Formats: sequence, C-alpha cells, structure tokens
Amino acid sequence: MTKGDRIPEIALDRHRGGAGAAVATVIETWGSAPRPAGAQLAISGAGEMAGSVSGGCVEGAVAIEAMEALEDGRCRLLDYGVDDGDAFAAGLACGGAIRILVEPVGIGGGWAEDTLADLVARRAGREAAGVVTDLETFDRRIVGPEFAPEAFAADRSGFTDESQRRFLAVHNPPPRLAVVGAVHIAQPLVAMARAAGYDCTIIDPRAAFGSQARFPGERLLDKWPDEALAEHGLDSRTAVVTLTHDPKLDDPALRAAIASPAFYIGALGSTRTHAKRVARLIEAGATEREIARIDAPVGLDIGARSPAEIAAAITAEMTLRLRRPDTQPGSRADGPKVAAILLAAGASRRMGGRDKSMEPVDGEPLIRRMVRAALDSAAARVVVVLRAEDPRGAALDGLNPTRVVNPRAEEGMGTSIAEGVRALGPEIDAALILPTDMPEIGAEEIDRLIAGFDPKAGREIVRATAADGRPGHPVVFGRRFFEPLAGLDGDRGAREILRDHPGFVAEIALPGEAALTDLDTERDWDDWRKRRRRRGG
Repeated sequence: MTKGDRIPEIALDRHRGGAGAAVATVIETWGSAPRPAGAQLAISGAGEMAGSVSGGCVEGAVAIEAMEALEDGRCRLLDYGVDDGDAFAAGLACGGAIRILVEPVGIGGGWAEDTLADLVARRAGREAAGVVTDLETFDRRIVGPEFAPEAFAADRSGFTDESQRRFLAVHNPPPRLAVVGAVHIAQPLVAMARAAGYDCTIIDPRAAFGSQARFPGERLLDKWPDEALAEHGLDSRTAVVTLTHDPKLDDPALRAAIASPAFYIGALGSTRTHAKRVARLIEAGATEREIARIDAPVGLDIGARSPAEIAAAITAEMTLRLRRPDTQPGSRADGPKVAAILLAAGASRRMGGRDKSMEPVDGEPLIRRMVRAALDSAAARVVVVLRAEDPRGAALDGLNPTRVVNPRAEEGMGTSIAEGVRALGPEIDAALILPTDMPEIGAEEIDRLIAGFDPKAGREIVRATAADGRPGHPVVFGRRFFEPLAGLDGDRGAREILRDHPGFVAEIALPGEAALTDLDTERDWDDWRKRRRRRGG
C-alpha cells in the first residue's frame, strides 16, 4: 500500500500524535479533473500533506481550509473550477472542476476518533469497508460491500441517492500480487506492481533466488508454493503469477490459484509450454473451466522481449482484469451461471424457543451473514426461501437477494428446495443448495463449489465434503436435475437424486468440517462457539 493510499491511517496517527489532522475527499468531479471521486488528502495542523485531491492543482488552497477547520471544528464543502479565480490561479486546468469535503479529526462535527479507528482496523484486516457521509448533518457510518455491491466491485466512490446528500467513500483492500519464482522478471514486475498499488509477496523455496540481496525490503516466502499460498491467502483482490517454468513449482501454485477466487492467474511460458501444463493439470483433476482462468502466455501481447517489457505487459493485463472483471478468462460471463438457493424457512423446533437463523455470529444474525456471503460470491443470482410473513426477512434489510415465500414450509425442507428452484429463470445453468444453519460456509467455499461445476466434463452435481472426505453441504445441481428438484416435497431433501446419479457427482473438499457444521440445537451452538473460541475465531 503506497503512502497516498494510507490517508485514514496517516490522519489517525497525526491526530493521536498531537499534530492534529483533517481529511479532504473528492466527492464530485466535472470535465478533466485529474483525481477521481474518493481521492483523499491528509493535512496536519502544521500544513503537512499526504495524498492528493487534484494532482497538485488546489492542494495548497485545501490545506488552508483544513487548518481553519481544525481551529473551528466545522466541516467544509469546497468547489474549485476554472471559473473560480483562486482555483484557476492554483492551476486547475482544461475546464476541470472538483468538489471537496474537508473533515477535521476529533473535533466538532468532524471525524470521531473511534469511527476513524474502526475504519483503520477494518482496512488493516483486509476488510472491504465504506464510509457513508450525510453532507447536511455530517453524520458518518461505516458499511460493508452489501450496502452497494456494484460500487465496491468497481472501486467507485460516489453519491448513493439522487439528491446527492449521502456520499459513499469506498475503501477496498489493496490488491495483492503473489509472484511464484524469484527470477529476473520478478524484479521489475514487483517494482511496477508496487507503483500500481499492489502489496507484493515473492514465493520461492530456492534460497539462491529468493534473497533480500536480490529483492531488498520485499516480503519473501521460502516455502513450496502451495504451502506459501495457503499462508498468504487467496481472495478476490489477489493476483497470482508463476514465472519459474518448473512444473514442480508452478503446477502446485496454479492448482491452488484456480480453485480460489483470485482475480488474475498468469503463467509464463509459450503456447506449447502451456499445452503441456494443461495436460498435467487435467491429469491432476483440474476442470477445463478452472484451467480456462489461466492467462497464458502471461501478459498483454505488446511484443515484449526484455524482462522489464514482460513485466509491463503483465502489470497491464493485471490492471485490465482488475478494473474490467468481464474480461477475466473463465469469468461468470463466459461460464455456466450458478444460482445460490438459501433455505431459511425452517422452524428451529430443536432450539428451545430460539431461532437458529437469528443467532448472532460476529455481530450479525446468521441468516444475514449467510446471504451476504452468497452475494459476495460468484453466484449469478441469490435466492432466499422464507416462510410467509417471516420476521427473519427484516434481518436482510439493505441486501438484495431474491426473496421467495414457501407457503408449505411446515411440510419440510423438500418444499423449500422446490420453491427456490421454481424461482430460477432459463438463464441459470445450476443451483447451489445451501441451508442457512452452516456458519462456516462463506463466499470462498461457495466459489470453490461453483468453480467445480463443469457439465462438459460430466461434473453436473458438485458436493462439498469435509477435509477427510465425509460428504456434506452445500451441493450444486445442474439444470438437468431442476425438474426432480422442483417436484420435491416433505423433508426428503435431494438425497435420492444424489443416490440415483453417482456418475454425475464430483466431490470438493472444504477446510476442516465446514461442510458438516450445521447447527440445529442449542447444544450444537454452544459446542461450536466453544470450539471457535479455542481456535481463536
């Protein structure tokens, strides 16, 4: 993360250090303004600045306003443009105009220290967060991606209402790059990626390659790639690039990457080299859809020859895949569309009067946590099956799943599956069935199962298992099974379909016992919470 991306952290540090701090945020632009909405500048009480709101055009004027805000505790909305003599003198060129919000920290109507500290803590934990500010009252609240999924996906700050009263500043975690192979190309690649805002890690078990002498100040993991990537973590803001040409190093890394939500997976090598790589991955059990996610030969085709040129091509391709997800090979637009159906119409009869769907997990009701995970996943559509006039629906306020009412919920889970499947349109190729009493199933687990669905390879049912192979949930069913699923009744579930079609079933192991952890009783919940506390969750 560059200094210019650490504005909340810098502002909090300066405030706590006694220097005072204010934060300036671009909230609207017109014409050729050089910085987008959401760009920020931190200003200390002495006028020290970090970040940018205009590329140097109006920072001086903004700093003066910020220091005045630290004196009187008032937030300010500032407008600069070529029609404003002061702003023109400051250098805002080419017809551009910007509107800037200035907020002092820890004084008057500005940022409360604890709210800013909460944002900083979420950023430190790589948690996507947004700040919604009321521009009339200057009240602030921190929200998650479920508040505005499209804005978070696009890294786009902006107004959330037509009246332009509420501004959302998006704070996504910085993108990460895991480079497998500390070879010569890795040196310019890491430098370019860092300049583009990536947090970089270099993975190579060969000490002669992955040394501080060759990569001063960089994070180095001298472990085998699969082990190192498991430690590093692979999420939807992570890119993985393999550079070694050695199957012993590249292949384990690629197998881990294609089973993850990583937004970019690139592999160095010629077309012939990649063909051999594909054969090895297929032999190891990878699906065609998973393999299709690999960009190989790596990098945009710019005729690159030197290590620096190849690194530039890779950085450009990573940027393309990050900023335009529709271009990702094997993306949702290219592959089968899988809907997630969450079953939330159960009566919780074994909970002693408590509602298992409303049990709190990490500060929110379980049903909301599960629906949010599905919305954050690669599911093309999310359907929640509820009872008629179900009070649980209130827990989903602010989220946008498709809500389906099951008027026969008392008859059993089979009727909920049937109602959910009937709600799917012809564009959906498969349905992932997920009970909402499984708190260890998150977006990453859902994505792994969706990625495993491959009807061309005969994988038309994908079933989650525990790490030791015991079968569990969720289960993905291809469209050919929609008719029998829509005819289910009672409490049979889909067990008979699984039993009658073993040749279509592929199993994917999830970590630990996530696929088996469904909490039906008070004792189940108590035991799970004890286990979770023991492992620090």
